[in-house]
Amino acid sequence: MGKILLVGGPARVGKSTLVKNMRFEVNGQIVAGDAFSHGVRESVTVEQFPDLFVKEVDKPELTDPHDQHVDRLRRRDQAMWPFYKNYIQAVAHESDDDLLMDGNFWPDYLAELEIGHRAVFLVDTSPDRASTLKRIRDDETATNNWMRERSYTDEKIELWAQMDKVRSRKIIKLCELYDYTYFDLAIHGMSRAQELAKEYLLQS
Repeated sequence: MGKILLVGGPARVGKSTLVKNMRFEVNGQIVAGDAFSHGVRESVTVEQFPDLFVKEVDKPELTDPHDQHVDRLRRRDQAMWPFYKNYIQAVAHESDDDLLMDGNFWPDYLAELEIGHRAVFLVDTSPDRASTLKRIRDDETATNNWMRERSYTDEKIELWAQMDKVRSRKIIKLCELYDYTYFDLAIHGMSRAQELAKEYLLQS
């Protein structure tokens, strides 16, 4: 069995960038979580898996209580988890490939894996999280810039940043409970957090 390397955390913390920067270090499969989850949702219906489409079904607003919003995201991610889990375990059992994958993982979900793996979480509890997100939104060279594509206003980004810090704190608590490593951009900054995460994942 190859190495199973997993990267979790909320959106806009550099998970995809980390995976891209590691692509030459892995002898096997590189799987982008966004593409994987998009493919799953294209293959099923709302009636089959309503929680996968919680945004469309519940129509949450960023003005909702942050805990409530995060709980909806947890429902979506929990509904997606069996698809991730089955794929990860199939790669482990049916090939000698390494697997490097990012996704909307949560530590308590990864603890269910029946195979050896190494996982790291990137989070961001920075007080100026909104400022970072505004710079990302305004960067016309950035790829997958959904905040710009969806015309996120400054006010909407402020609300999203507050909610996302709640999500990061929940992930941190679960990392500590389930003994997973995390790096907080509030402490390390994005570049250094990615360096540390890469070193951790690739250590022998």
